[in-house]
Amino acid sequence: MTTREGNCKTCGKPFTERSDNYIHIPEIAEGDCFSCYHWKKVWTSVENDDFESVITEDFEHHTVNVQHPMSSDPRSWLGYSGQLWTIQFYDGREVRTNNLWRQGNIPEFWRESHPPNARFAYTTGEKVAKKLEL
Repeated sequence: MTTREGNCKTCGKPFTERSDNYIHIPEIAEGDCFSCYHWKKVWTSVENDDFESVITEDFEHHTVNVQHPMSSDPRSWLGYSGQLWTIQFYDGREVRTNNLWRQGNIPEFWRESHPPNARFAYTTGEKVAKKLEL
């Protein structure tokens, strides 16, 4: 097992990581910590795909395909096991999806450049259990 120590070239935080897998990921081999590598991949996938970021007030990051928010493809895995969610974006749009994916809580380093943009509520059929006050 390989141990790698240093300061992240992106966020500047010191890190110690133990794994032989990291040497095969160019960004990590070049000096990013695993957290910055993860979030750079999230931002790149949101920019290049049909997915859009859903960032809540507590900086939880989710993605949703706003072009095709409801999936009925039996071959695909669904985020949150296909539970229904209603997302209210701050720009006034409302999206209902059964395919919401969570990437984690955004670290402090990335929060200024990725501010909250939505609120959401978990829904099951017509019954709504509020997760955040809408």
